[in-house]
Amino acid sequence: MKKVLTFLLAAGLASTSWAIESPPGYYNDGVNIFPAPPGKFVPVANATAPTDCPVGYYTPVAGMSEAIPASPGYFVPVAGSSSQTPAPAGSYASGIASTSATPCGPGFYTPVAGMSAPIPASPGYVVPDGGATSQTPVPAGRFTSTSGAMSGILAPTGYYTPVPGMSQAIPASPGYFVSTVGAATQSPAPAGSFTSGIASSSATPCSPGSYTPVAGMSSSIPASPGYVVPDGGATGQTPVPAGRYTSTSGSMSGTLTPTGTYTPVPGMSQAIPASPGYYVPTVGAASQTPAPAGSFVATIGANSATEASAGFYVPVPGMSVQLEAPLGHYVPSSGATSFERALPGFYVPATGSAVPFPAMPGTYVPTSGASESIPAPVGSYVPSSGFAFPLPAPAGSTTFATGSTFFQPIPDIELTAYTLNPGGSSSFSWTTVTGQTYGVFMSNNLLEWIEIDSVPGTGGVVTKNVTAPAPGSEKRFFRIVATPSP
Repeated sequence: MKKVLTFLLAAGLASTSWAIESPPGYYNDGVNIFPAPPGKFVPVANATAPTDCPVGYYTPVAGMSEAIPASPGYFVPVAGSSSQTPAPAGSYASGIASTSATPCGPGFYTPVAGMSAPIPASPGYVVPDGGATSQTPVPAGRFTSTSGAMSGILAPTGYYTPVPGMSQAIPASPGYFVSTVGAATQSPAPAGSFTSGIASSSATPCSPGSYTPVAGMSSSIPASPGYVVPDGGATGQTPVPAGRYTSTSGSMSGTLTPTGTYTPVPGMSQAIPASPGYYVPTVGAASQTPAPAGSFVATIGANSATEASAGFYVPVPGMSVQLEAPLGHYVPSSGATSFERALPGFYVPATGSAVPFPAMPGTYVPTSGASESIPAPVGSYVPSSGFAFPLPAPAGSTTFATGSTFFQPIPDIELTAYTLNPGGSSSFSWTTVTGQTYGVFMSNNLLEWIEIDSVPGTGGVVTKNVTAPAPGSEKRFFRIVATPSP
């Protein structure tokens, strides 16, 4: 400020006065200078009055030459303001010189006063109304994946959101499903069903041949070998009954055991072949049948028994071999359970015979169960087959050998000559019959005889020479017999 002496020259007269100047921010009344009060400003020098700050502006102290625009986040709603007002929570002021606060739109919020821009609701949160001071988590069953959402999106089928504030829906896990929109939980596939992938909206019933025993399974279990699942939606498998089997997994029904095999208990994966000695004549059998007495089964897996052959027998059930009739015995027909003993007059020389053999002419069989015949001894004969005892030769006749089939009269023997030679040797002669054999026997005691020669008859007289005995030997006796033995 300065005082200026102004000289006024008018009409030739001179006079003097003091003029007062005021700078911007101040004003004067011609006498005094005043600072612009808060809420007002003086933009030029030598102003005589201050100017009210317009709306949107303010001057916080005296003596200001220009108004200050309201800062971002603040506003000045009336003229002549000495301060700016923060935008209250739930609103904002985005630029300078704002005259009012802007309420936050839906999807946005300002949690404190003085904010220059609203905050968009975070993913997983919503702001449903304008003027909000906070965001709200979307409830379970909903989600928001973007910012600035006003409302949550219902989780679609196959998805769920288990807690508030989720930005993505979770796909149902394998073994679980979500059948409705807006779900907060996933449901386990009930026993008898399954879900194999993620985001399933329903459970799949198990097909026949498979099952799920508990809830929450992601795949079905095929029926084990020996077990079946006949219907869909099963929670367990069933053992195949006796008489059936399943050899593979995932069966819906059991297979009847074929003839020659059986399954004695439920739950079998293979049929058992009938054991030797046993057979199975029908399909679907739970047991094997022993071959009855009189028959046998030699191999495994038989569907019938074989009758014992003639010459063989099977005494008890369940045998895998037929037994040969022993020596002296026979089996006349097939299917026998025992053998028969050969009767006297018959014999069986080999095992496994179907018939006995009659003793041949010249032989006999005195007992039952014989395996050979006996030749008729000398002096007896057997004229035909099947004799149990030999027939004695009639008086005055004989058989000259064992095994004779006939007898003949004993020929007369006439000693025609006897000569004792010097030195002790001797000779004797006798009459013979053609075809007859004569035994020459010697004895020292007339009790024990030794055949020393056999001489064929010629129909005439034959002579036998005998060497001299050893010096000091006992007496010797000789005998001629028309048979092989005395």
